Amino acid sequence: MRYAVTFGSVESCSLFASFISRIAASALCFIRNGNEKSEPLNRKAAGEILEYLSAPIYFPSDPLEIATIFRRNARRFDQARYIASIVTSLLIDAGATRQAAMAAHAKIMAGAILLPI
Repeated sequence: MRYAVTFGSVESCSLFASFISRIAASALCFIRNGNEKSEPLNRKAAGEILEYLSAPIYFPSDPLEIATIFRRNARRFDQARYIASIVTSLLIDAGATRQAAMAAHAKIMAGAILLPI
Protein backbone atom coordinates (compact mmCIF):
# COMPACT_ATOMS: atom_id res chain seq x y z
CA MET A 1 0.00 0.00 0.00
CA ARG A 2 1.38 3.40 -0.96
CA TYR A 3 0.92 6.56 1.03
CA ALA A 4 1.19 9.95 -0.56
CA VAL A 5 2.00 13.11 1.27
CA THR A 6 -0.80 15.58 0.78
CA PHE A 7 -1.22 19.12 1.89
CA GLY A 8 -4.99 18.87 2.02
CA SER A 9 -5.89 20.85 -1.07
CA VAL A 10 -4.42 22.42 -4.15
CA GLU A 11 -4.75 25.88 -2.61
CA SER A 12 -2.69 24.99 0.45
CA CYS A 13 -0.08 23.38 -1.80
CA SER A 14 0.23 26.54 -3.90
CA LEU A 15 0.45 28.66 -0.74
CA PHE A 16 3.24 26.43 0.55
CA ALA A 17 5.10 26.69 -2.78
CA SER A 18 4.67 30.47 -2.75
CA PHE A 19 6.01 30.62 0.82
CA ILE A 20 9.07 28.53 -0.06
CA SER A 21 9.80 30.60 -3.18
CA ARG A 22 9.64 33.84 -1.16
CA ILE A 23 12.05 32.45 1.42
CA ALA A 24 14.45 31.39 -1.34
CA ALA A 25 14.26 34.82 -3.00
CA SER A 26 14.91 36.56 0.32
CA ALA A 27 17.91 34.34 1.01
CA LEU A 28 19.37 35.11 -2.42
CA CYS A 29 18.95 38.85 -1.80
CA PHE A 30 20.73 38.60 1.55
CA ILE A 31 23.59 36.61 0.04
CA ARG A 32 24.01 39.06 -2.86
CA ASN A 33 23.86 42.07 -0.53
CA GLY A 34 26.50 40.56 1.73
CA ASN A 35 28.79 39.89 -1.22
CA GLU A 36 28.51 43.48 -2.45
CA LYS A 37 29.34 44.90 0.97
CA SER A 38 32.37 42.66 1.46
CA GLU A 39 33.94 43.36 -1.94
CA PRO A 40 37.43 44.87 -1.38
CA LEU A 41 37.03 47.76 -3.83
CA ASN A 42 33.71 48.72 -2.25
CA ARG A 43 35.40 48.74 1.16
CA LYS A 44 38.31 50.80 -0.21
CA ALA A 45 35.97 53.36 -1.78
CA ALA A 46 33.96 53.53 1.46
CA GLY A 47 37.14 54.20 3.43
CA GLU A 48 38.21 56.98 1.07
CA ILE A 49 34.77 58.61 1.20
CA LEU A 50 34.71 58.32 4.99
CA GLU A 51 38.12 59.99 5.14
CA TYR A 52 36.91 62.72 2.78
CA LEU A 53 33.75 63.35 4.82
CA SER A 54 35.77 63.43 8.05
CA ALA A 55 37.81 66.40 6.82
CA PRO A 56 37.69 69.63 8.86
CA ILE A 57 34.46 71.63 8.91
CA TYR A 58 35.86 74.48 6.81
CA PHE A 59 36.22 72.05 3.91
CA PRO A 60 32.62 71.25 2.89
CA SER A 61 31.98 68.04 0.98
CA ASP A 62 31.28 68.25 -2.73
CA PRO A 63 29.29 65.64 -4.72
CA LEU A 64 31.73 66.05 -7.63
CA GLU A 65 34.63 65.00 -5.40
CA ILE A 66 32.65 62.01 -4.13
CA ALA A 67 31.93 61.02 -7.75
CA THR A 68 35.67 61.33 -8.45
CA ILE A 69 36.40 58.90 -5.61
CA PHE A 70 33.88 56.46 -7.07
CA ARG A 71 35.46 56.77 -10.53
CA ARG A 72 38.98 56.40 -9.14
CA ASN A 73 37.89 53.07 -7.64
CA ALA A 74 35.98 52.04 -10.80
CA ARG A 75 32.59 51.97 -9.07
CA ARG A 76 29.23 52.31 -10.81
CA PHE A 77 25.90 53.64 -9.55
CA ASP A 78 24.68 50.17 -8.55
CA GLN A 79 27.74 49.67 -6.36
CA ALA A 80 27.53 53.21 -4.98
CA ARG A 81 24.29 52.36 -3.17
CA TYR A 82 26.08 49.64 -1.21
CA ILE A 83 29.05 51.91 -0.53
CA ALA A 84 26.73 54.61 0.81
CA SER A 85 25.24 52.13 3.27
CA ILE A 86 28.73 51.00 4.33
CA VAL A 87 29.80 54.61 5.00
CA THR A 88 26.57 55.30 6.90
CA SER A 89 27.08 52.31 9.19
CA LEU A 90 30.76 53.20 9.71
CA LEU A 91 29.79 56.74 10.71
CA ILE A 92 27.24 55.46 13.21
CA ASP A 93 29.80 53.00 14.61
CA ALA A 94 32.28 55.87 14.96
CA GLY A 95 29.84 57.78 17.15
CA ALA A 96 28.10 60.09 14.69
CA THR A 97 24.42 60.73 15.25
CA ARG A 98 21.93 58.99 13.02
CA GLN A 99 20.89 62.34 11.52
CA ALA A 100 24.49 63.20 10.62
CA ALA A 101 25.02 59.76 9.10
CA MET A 102 21.86 60.08 7.00
CA ALA A 103 22.95 63.56 5.84
CA ALA A 104 26.25 62.02 4.74
CA HIS A 105 24.30 59.27 2.96
CA ALA A 106 22.40 61.95 1.01
CA LYS A 107 25.69 63.63 0.02
CA ILE A 108 27.13 60.31 -1.14
CA MET A 109 24.03 59.55 -3.21
CA ALA A 110 24.23 63.05 -4.73
CA GLY A 111 27.71 62.12 -5.93
CA ALA A 112 26.52 58.69 -7.06
CA ILE A 113 23.91 60.23 -9.36
CA LEU A 114 26.78 61.57 -11.46
CA LEU A 115 28.03 58.02 -12.17
CA PRO A 116 27.14 55.78 -15.11
CA ILE A 117 24.61 53.05 -14.42
